[in-house]
Amino acid sequence: MKTRGTWPGPMSIRRGWSLATARPWNDQSSDAHLRLIRGNSEFLREAALAIPVADGLILSPPLAAGSTSMWEEAGFRPHLVLDMFQRDLLARQASPSVPVMAGEEGEWERAVEIDSAAFESLWRLGSAGLKEALNATPTSTFLTVRSDTGTTTGFAIVGAGGSTGYLQRVAVDPAYVRQGFGRALVRASLGWARNHGCRTMLLNTQPDNIPAGRLYEEEGFTRVAAGLVIWSLRPQRET
Repeated sequence: MKTRGTWPGPMSIRRGWSLATARPWNDQSSDAHLRLIRGNSEFLREAALAIPVADGLILSPPLAAGSTSMWEEAGFRPHLVLDMFQRDLLARQASPSVPVMAGEEGEWERAVEIDSAAFESLWRLGSAGLKEALNATPTSTFLTVRSDTGTTTGFAIVGAGGSTGYLQRVAVDPAYVRQGFGRALVRASLGWARNHGCRTMLLNTQPDNIPAGRLYEEEGFTRVAAGLVIWSLRPQRET
């Protein structure tokens, strides 16, 4: 087993052909996020045990029902359920009611602040998680909205892979909610994905985020019955 990187920074874990990456769940959590790039259940468990978390859980990405057997064989168990939504991008869609722009490099730190303010600790992505979301698809973009005074009030990360678009993250500063910024970001993300050849848009959100679910449904998304599950493992290391 070979590791590269120093915890709590991002790590890569290799054994021959097998590969996984790990990072802190977010900037405030003692949990770790583990992503399997390639390998079997035995390697997956060994990779989890190689992450030097002093306390906390090893958490998977959100997984669909058909892709969980390897994690279960590695000793992971269901931990969190996420709602999944999809939208037909060929259907009619409205335009944003406020300007949405390509995010600038100087706005990234502000986006991390907004993400921390907009979500409870468990659901925050942190800087590393947001960068991972931006790099999760072959093509992606970082969109922002601003107030009349030029303050960045919200952002979206949207990607495209084949004919599917992925709305990876939408967040609005709580001081600026109910002013149309979130809806504008969703509409701009839909337009971006359609312009990049996507026919369907997917996203996920926590089930108790009622305002977000309502917004997505109003913008033409439908809830996917199966949803997604985050799996967890509490490492039992030999002493």
